[in-house]
Amino acid sequence: MPGANLPLAGPPPRVLIGRAPLRADSVGRAAARRAGWRMVFEPTRAPRREPLMGWLSSDDPLAGLELRFDDLDAAIDFAERRGWEWTVLEPPPRAPRR
Repeated sequence: MPGANLPLAGPPPRVLIGRAPLRADSVGRAAARRAGWRMVFEPTRAPRREPLMGWLSSDDPLAGLELRFDDLDAAIDFAERRGWEWTVLEPPPRAPRR
């Protein structure tokens, strides 16, 4: 993609890495394994309310950007190669089945 290797202005972004949510049409454990990992960027600017319609908007260029990876190591390696600070979000513990 053209421009993909251009550096970002300002400090390096912080990213959050966590399990990708399952799609609504996925079923079973095999689908959960295929869901993979996702990387999202922490917001750098607070959203502001648009005065006419009252919608929330942001001028953050990385807001809403999500990257998907097959495994956790690939996501961490991607962030480290670019010098980004990263945090892995562990999924909450599941309640035992009865």
